[in-house]
Amino acid sequence: MSSVTRFVGLDYHQDSVQVCVMNPQGQVLVNRSVENRWPAIAGVLGETIDDESGPVNVRAAIESCSGAAHLAEELIEQTGWSVTLGHPAPSLTPGRSIA
Repeated sequence: MSSVTRFVGLDYHQDSVQVCVMNPQGQVLVNRSVENRWPAIAGVLGETIDDESGPVNVRAAIESCSGAAHLAEELIEQTGWSVTLGHPAPSLTPGRSIA
């Protein structure tokens, strides 16, 4: 049994989270909105895992915004996922510079 790797992108909203799950080859396996609760998010990932798969290595990222840190903490504690909070680079924000 070999391990399975999944990359999960989370777009956080107050009432919902857009969940995009990709395999290591970059193929989107699922991309949809679910309620803003960690079990619903974990359930989306479960749809991409075969019952006979080995251990699952999950690398997730979520944009750092109000409420996202709490969700990230829940996912880490409840699922054991590796979750990274990201911040959009100021240089990519229209009208802002880093100078």
